[in-house]
Amino acid sequence: MDKNNILTPGKVVSITPIDSKYGSIAELTSITDTSGKATFNYTAPTDLTGLGST
Repeated sequence: MDKNNILTPGKVVSITPIDSKYGSIAELTSITDTSGKATFNYTAPTDLTGLGST
């Protein structure tokens, strides 16, 4: 959706990379589908020791 809550298929969406200690995101860009949704694949880190929580 755009800022006016209108579905916008076919748009490029980019995200900022995360610190690798929190996992990884396979692709940092995605194209919205016919519903206006972009999908990203996140992989959690294998070891969460020392990350803490808030």
